Amino acid sequence: EQYAFLLQKKFWIEIVALLAALLVGAAAVYYFLIPGNLILGSISGLAMVICTFLETVGISMKVSMMVLILNAFLLIIAYVFLGPEVGLKTVIASLLLGPFMDFWAWICPYTNLMEPGLTSVMGDPIFDLLGFVLLLGASQAFLFRINASTGGLDIVAMIMKKYLHWDIGTSVTVSGVIVCLSSFLVNPFRLVVIGLIGTWFNGIVVDYF
Repeated sequence: EQYAFLLQKKFWIEIVALLAALLVGAAAVYYFLIPGNLILGSISGLAMVICTFLETVGISMKVSMMVLILNAFLLIIAYVFLGPEVGLKTVIASLLLGPFMDFWAWICPYTNLMEPGLTSVMGDPIFDLLGFVLLLGASQAFLFRINASTGGLDIVAMIMKKYLHWDIGTSVTVSGVIVCLSSFLVNPFRLVVIGLIGTWFNGIVVDYF
């Protein structure tokens, strides 16, 4: 009976909407977060920290693969605390986020959008940050509205919202700050501060959308 939602048309329409929102979120990570080397409060940011740290010990791993691994550990938490419908949607989104990033890399590598002499698509960490937060915030807000998430820290934020009765923007910000602080291991102080500002702004954008 708890899986009766699988027979509802509404559920499958929401799955199609989920895929569209996820494509937008994957584009935000691939085109702005990764080339800009920004570590925000997200599972993608945490994946970047871990991958950068692993490179220092001679282990190379794609960020998309690390995103997949980290999300796998959090899926059971979504199922237990948020229910089977949210859990299933989260499974779909978390498993596809990494491959969707690879899809954008195949369609149009971000290096094709970088002007000569620039180290990121926008060429400035502030504009990289704005592009990322606006796209990701819209994607997250849409997913939250259909009781879904991209996994990772969004799961933590949804649990906070459910049990602590915080608004979703505050939950996203609080869960993300910890990841931002972890970037002190791999990033200079300036980029860490930019990441913290971006995490706060991300919470505002999610609430706005």
